[in-house]
Amino acid sequence: MRGFDFSLATPWIEQILWTMPYVFAVILVTTPRYHFQQTDAARASEKGAPGAVPWISAGTDSSVWNPCRCPSHRGAIPDRIPTAKRVLISTAFRNPHADRAMSLIAPEIKASIGNSLPPAKEEVTRREIRKYAVATGQRMKKYLDGDEAPPLFLFGLFREIMEAGELQPDGRPPDSRLLPELPLKRAMAGGTEATYHRKIYPGDVLVATQTLVDIFEKEGSQGPLIFTVVEIKVETESGEPVMTERVTSIRR
Repeated sequence: MRGFDFSLATPWIEQILWTMPYVFAVILVTTPRYHFQQTDAARASEKGAPGAVPWISAGTDSSVWNPCRCPSHRGAIPDRIPTAKRVLISTAFRNPHADRAMSLIAPEIKASIGNSLPPAKEEVTRREIRKYAVATGQRMKKYLDGDEAPPLFLFGLFREIMEAGELQPDGRPPDSRLLPELPLKRAMAGGTEATYHRKIYPGDVLVATQTLVDIFEKEGSQGPLIFTVVEIKVETESGEPVMTERVTSIRR
């Protein structure tokens, strides 16, 4: 009688032994996080925080999860649930603004919406187009010869020329005079959207106007965020639209 051939199971045993450390690592990382979320949610429910919804076991008094708190649902969750019956508190429906009653955007900040800076005027020259085309690695002959400006040429045309000492420590120019003083100071880009209405040629005299069109706030994963939206309109001296750009900035 032949015994069992363990050589057939060797690859499976090796695979299990090789995988076990990774499984334990995942368990060690995720278990404390789950415990903290459950504890915080339970405390919020005990304090009666708005939007804190209990999740109790289906086997306790025929109660089921009822996130909408609709009494017409079978097993609707009562307003107060004994702690002994509570298994898990769901934070998925918790109001993110419940812990912060007051808005960060004061009325005087809101009042700055609609403010504009004085118009800036610049003349487009063939030499400036050629310099920009070479510096940005353009390959089309019409750009290299200065017959037409590349679309992104406008992004630097109206920038103020300033000395190095006038820049901020991180190398950025000072914040626009258009923006009011905001309670959150750390800035990051939130996106740019540009619409071109006509091409740009040497000899064009362009006028740019900046207007603060919106300020609003949102709740991020790590705290509140303030968004500012500035609209830049570029036109010719005669009022012909050239480009409309919306720049969104974020403070956190």
